Amino acid sequence: MAKVDERMSTLLKAVFQNWPNPLKKKKSAKITMEQGKIFNFLGEGDPTHFTVLASTDKLTVGISKLIPGARYFSSIHKNSDEFYYLLSGTLTVLINDVDSSDVNEGESFLIAAGDKHEVFNFTDKMCVVLFCIAPEL
Repeated sequence: MAKVDERMSTLLKAVFQNWPNPLKKKKSAKITMEQGKIFNFLGEGDPTHFTVLASTDKLTVGISKLIPGARYFSSIHKNSDEFYYLLSGTLTVLINDVDSSDVNEGESFLIAAGDKHEVFNFTDKMCVVLFCIAPEL
């Protein structure tokens, strides 16, 4: 798992389950890409960029971008399913270090709670993914 410094840890806690409104003030809202919270990870794996559009106690949704040749470090969400929908590019998803699938533009992939997963962009084009994690991150 990538190491997250104290500043990033504080920022993650401030955003996850609190965006675009704090949990105590949760309400319906229109959200634009410009209002999303942007994160760039430079730790394990390659530079990964993602924008959190919304994160509540029930779900987290956003857009992730992987540059050509990049990978996103492995993770496990014990209590949450994760869903990817490919907006552009081709993503390779590795599940539990054994099963891999290529997911193309317009296709989706569901990761069951408890499955270890790692994603790769083995292509020469940017990969853009809409992701959702529920019920919580």
